[in-house]
Amino acid sequence: MRSAKAEPRSHKRHLRQFRRTELRWILFSDETCAGGDEGQKCGGFYFLTRPVLVVRDPALVVSILVSDFAHFSSRGFHTNEQHDPLAKNLIHLDGQPWKLVRPKMTASFAINKLRTMIPDMDRFADKTLEQMSKHSTVNAEDFSDKFMIDVVCSCLFGIDSEAIENPDSAFYEVAKKIFDGYHFSVHVFVGYLFPALHTFARMTVARPEITDFFKKVTKDNLNLRESEGLSQRKDFFQTLVSMKETQQNCNDESGGAKVCDEDFIVANLFMFFSAGFDSSGKIGAFIIYELAANKEIQKILRTEVLRVLDKYDNKLSFEAIQEMVYLEKVVAEANRKYPILLVIFRKCEKAYRLPDGGLIEPGINVMIPSSAIHYDPKFYPDPEKFDPERFSEENKSRRHQGAYLPFGIGPRICPAWQFAIVELKVFIARIVSKYELDLHPSTNSPLRLHPRNFLLSPEKDILVNLTKV
Repeated sequence: MRSAKAEPRSHKRHLRQFRRTELRWILFSDETCAGGDEGQKCGGFYFLTRPVLVVRDPALVVSILVSDFAHFSSRGFHTNEQHDPLAKNLIHLDGQPWKLVRPKMTASFAINKLRTMIPDMDRFADKTLEQMSKHSTVNAEDFSDKFMIDVVCSCLFGIDSEAIENPDSAFYEVAKKIFDGYHFSVHVFVGYLFPALHTFARMTVARPEITDFFKKVTKDNLNLRESEGLSQRKDFFQTLVSMKETQQNCNDESGGAKVCDEDFIVANLFMFFSAGFDSSGKIGAFIIYELAANKEIQKILRTEVLRVLDKYDNKLSFEAIQEMVYLEKVVAEANRKYPILLVIFRKCEKAYRLPDGGLIEPGINVMIPSSAIHYDPKFYPDPEKFDPERFSEENKSRRHQGAYLPFGIGPRICPAWQFAIVELKVFIARIVSKYELDLHPSTNSPLRLHPRNFLLSPEKDILVNLTKV
């Protein structure tokens, strides 16, 4: 028998075992985790001639994303920076530029800053309730998206987007176009798997009209802050501006490369807007669906929310939100059942030895199917069921850290994940405090998801009937 020490096996052994398997099944099926050899921690496939390793074991996931991060620090996304103003966003940055900007961006979402944002979030929740009061049936995703757009624009960029109250809001119109069609998903997968083709085709992160919109918004906001002396604002946009103003330091720390220029501001305004409204907007809609479909869960949640609001004179504060323990479980379970980003992407930067002795060579693409892991019955029995009690302290303590990945984990975890959780809690708490939710007869139950969208989304509108409580 051949010894792993004598002749290390490469990633190709794992890839051959999955070579005939359909790509979508590998990435999204719970059988990716539960099926096959019980001891097998990873598999893979060939995308044409390009090998991709699929990691399904939570312990190995933690090794790749956290403890051995230095081997997999890159997401492997390719951009054409010379002609794409959106290329310098945090998600696409790698290496020294990423190391330079990441800590400064993350600081914009510290707990002390989140506390100051909650009154603004609550103000938009009130506006949302006012608009909902005009209808007996609402499109959950529509209202959730508009709330998130206004919150992101106000709290992060100091911009009034008017998405909730103005049906012709420019921000709402552009938001609907960002992930419409296949432009973004083609950019991601071609850049990830075939970077030379991505360069040759001059592919961009977004379509030209979307890029132009965010360039104009950035320029207008920069001019406004300069003319009206708003440079003392402590929001995310001002963090980006401050980094641009210290461009010389950025150059020195990144080996002379220009990182924090105006395109850098444009790119991150685009990316944080897109991630902030789309991911949270869809999760908000999914939560409304689950509460309408599970009336007992809705009842328990409403009882808790009303009790805490009564204690705090109907004011939502950071402390009040922290006391809504069942709300925390509901939001966590929604992020488990509906992980918006179905796959976590990485690229091996330095040779890495697998626990079984196999070798992942530099340049190999790695995919972690978070959706498949979230539906693995070993970690989540009866995974199709919406069960907030999965996230009781006792149940969480029994589960491996690498089995819950809605925002990723490790140094490249979403820097705004706590912001996303807080805005969701404010949105849901206010809605259940005012309305009883029931599924409209036209809403699919069980819910059917769109089979081709890059980000998880419902196939049809989630319509919900409202009854005042």
